Amino acid sequence: SGLSEKLPNLPQSFSDLDRSHPMIQELIAQVEVANKATELAKAQSRPNPELQIYGTSGRAEVGIPVQQTLMLGLKIPFGSDARVQAQTLASKANQIDAEERLAYEKQRLLAELDGAKARVETSRIRQDAALRRAKLTAETRAFLDKSFKFGETDLPHRLRLVTTPLSQLYIRL
Repeated sequence: SGLSEKLPNLPQSFSDLDRSHPMIQELIAQVEVANKATELAKAQSRPNPELQIYGTSGRAEVGIPVQQTLMLGLKIPFGSDARVQAQTLASKANQIDAEERLAYEKQRLLAELDGAKARVETSRIRQDAALRRAKLTAETRAFLDKSFKFGETDLPHRLRLVTTPLSQLYIRL
C-alpha cells in the first residue's frame, strides 16, 4: 500500500468543461469571433471607401531637375448585392463551421473523460480485489501454520504451499 499511487478523485460530472478546458475555451472564442464577423458582414451593405496616395519621381531629359508628383485618390465602391451576399454567406459558413467544431470537440473530450473515469474506477476495483486477495492469502497461510503446529499438515505439504506464489495459491487449494 505504501508503494502504490493514490487514485485521483473524480468529479461526478464534467459540466464545467467550458470554463476549465483550454481547447474548449479557444473554440468558444473562435465561435464568438465568427459571430461578430457574421454580424459585421450583415451590417455592411458595401465595402468601405479607400483613400489612395501615390508618389512618383522622374526626369524627362538629362539636365532637367527631377520632378516629383504626389497624387491623391478617393475610391468609393458601389458594391453589388452579389459580392455583399457572398461575403455574408462566407461569414455565416465560417460561423457554422466554428460552432460544429466546438460541439464535436466537446463530445470528443467528454467521451475521453468518461473513458478515463471508467479506467480509474476499474483500477480502483482491481486495487480493492488485490487487497482482498492479499488478506485472504495471509489468512490462509496463518491457518496452514496453525494446521502444521497441530500436526494436521505434514512438512512437505506446508513447504509446497509456503513457496507457492500468492497468485497461484487459491488455484491449488
